[in-house]
Amino acid sequence: MSQQTVTSDLALSGAYGDSLAEVYDQLYPVTAGVEQCVGVLAELAGEGGSALEFGVGTGRIAIPLAARGVRVTGIDSSSKMLGVLRSNDPGATVDTVHATFGGLDLDRRFDLVAGVFNALCCAPTQDEQIEVLRVMRRHLAPGGRIVLETFEPGRHHTRRMTETVTHPLGPGAVLMEQTQIVPEGQLMFLLNTMIDGGTPRVAAGFMRYVWPAELDLMARLAGLRVRERWGGWDRGQLTADSPMYVTVLVDEAS
Repeated sequence: MSQQTVTSDLALSGAYGDSLAEVYDQLYPVTAGVEQCVGVLAELAGEGGSALEFGVGTGRIAIPLAARGVRVTGIDSSSKMLGVLRSNDPGATVDTVHATFGGLDLDRRFDLVAGVFNALCCAPTQDEQIEVLRVMRRHLAPGGRIVLETFEPGRHHTRRMTETVTHPLGPGAVLMEQTQIVPEGQLMFLLNTMIDGGTPRVAAGFMRYVWPAELDLMARLAGLRVRERWGGWDRGQLTADSPMYVTVLVDEAS
């Protein structure tokens, strides 16, 4: 398998991912939810099908998806994340593209296009998120599916205080994650501080969260329509208590 680089403003967009690459798999280990996610994606891609993952990161979804026989290509703006992916994938089962999402055109079509773990939220404005949806549609094969996993913003939207979560990373090492909400722009600012005995390392990032009804309209503006929505990878109903939601989109013309 191969890695391709698409020229864009990678230095800025990849900086946050670069800062977390070495500890990402400790922060977000493979869980039963990840295994459910991979199972759903493999089913939607179809036997021997192809998949394009936006925000592939260290490959925690892409590598097990490829192990199920899906031909996987992953996009990420962080070169360090992709470096960890290559270490995690010694058999080179996943093709990678070093690029940002906006304006991307690989001149290929895929049975499945996936943006899990809030990949869409990495675009900082509504217009840019709609553009990402258009890019996803551009890469969708006839009859294909787009699958998005997004956190449900209800719990966060009214929060005014900074929230701090501490992640132990082993002897003498800890990551302190602080988040602050700016509801006017539907933005969640993130500040991560790595403390491991040396000089603390700080990295900042942000996400723009999306309401389910808003995503429906954004999809229509991008030429897509909602086919299914669940409150988790178990395909349960979306409720007020769901921490995240999964949306399956298809081309409006299909």
